[in-house]
Amino acid sequence: HSIEVFDGALWTLVAKLPRIRDGSLALPFAGRLVVLGGEKSEIDVYDPTTDSWSELPQMISSQRLWCGAVSY
Repeated sequence: HSIEVFDGALWTLVAKLPRIRDGSLALPFAGRLVVLGGEKSEIDVYDPTTDSWSELPQMISSQRLWCGAVSY
């Protein structure tokens, strides 16, 4: 559950994801990385300013094999 960040030139290892995921979705949101779902309904949020993860309240049902998009 290693996470690497690409800054446009180099890849850098950052804080490990708190739990192993399978079939989850990761999307940028408000300057953070949000990882949703997988086999369970957890949501983890990575904050690059503190190089740490926090947990949001769980979703009502678990979701796997997501598809997502981000619009700027």
